[in-house]
Amino acid sequence: MKIVPASASETVMYSTVLISVELDSGFGYGTGFLFRHKLNNHQFLDLIITNKHVVEGAKTGVLKFHTRGPDAALTIQDKTEDVAIDKFEEKWFHHPDPAIDLCAMPFQPIYQTIKSQVGAELFMCSIGDDCIPSEQVLRGLRAIEEITMIGYPTGLGDMVNNYPIFRRGITASHPAVDFNGKPLGVVDLACFPGSSGSPIFLLNEGSYSTKNTAVMAGSRLFLLGILFEGPVMQSDGSISIVKGPRNFEAKVQTETMIHLGYYIKARELMSLCKSFLESTHPVTK
Repeated sequence: MKIVPASASETVMYSTVLISVELDSGFGYGTGFLFRHKLNNHQFLDLIITNKHVVEGAKTGVLKFHTRGPDAALTIQDKTEDVAIDKFEEKWFHHPDPAIDLCAMPFQPIYQTIKSQVGAELFMCSIGDDCIPSEQVLRGLRAIEEITMIGYPTGLGDMVNNYPIFRRGITASHPAVDFNGKPLGVVDLACFPGSSGSPIFLLNEGSYSTKNTAVMAGSRLFLLGILFEGPVMQSDGSISIVKGPRNFEAKVQTETMIHLGYYIKARELMSLCKSFLESTHPVTK
């Protein structure tokens, strides 16, 4: 059964894509999502976003998409299409700051390839840059806000219907503050391999509370950021920060997740888009 998106949560349910990668060490999983950057009133840049470490060393990758009917009406098909891409790591454009674990792949070539080869229309709902909260909006939030993360922990999801898994938690650092002086935030949320690249939303439907405790009727949707790493406790009790792994690998040392995750703030997507556009459409002086 396919759900026609009619609410914010149903819309973002169609924004993510399961990423499966083939590595020298085996297979791994991650999460990507479709991001739309507005260029002008008539043009948009559509990108698949994930973490650089998700695609690092990947020889091949597979993206799984929904399809829709050729008619103008919104008819989501039961059939899905897997897009296999060779030299997968090379197809991604990295954030200009090496310390920011983000990368992007143009969505339009994938869309056109599937349409021409198998005659299928892909269906996804993009997260627009208007969902990125401004500094003023962030300062208007409380230190503790309920958040929603969408993705594929340990590669799990509804594989029959091609739906991701929703996870809920709270902010563990104030959304308006750059954690440790970096464009990062912390969430109190169970984060597992495969969750890397998952979008983290401030998502309220029906009503929500404001900073001054007023209850507002209506809904709100903001993209706070993208999960990429988190702290773990080693067997000796020490704490280390590790990138969200793509798969479970046998290790001599035992690591225990402590229910925290670090996310890259959504504003860094604008820097990624700007750098991508400058590289593909350089301005000559």
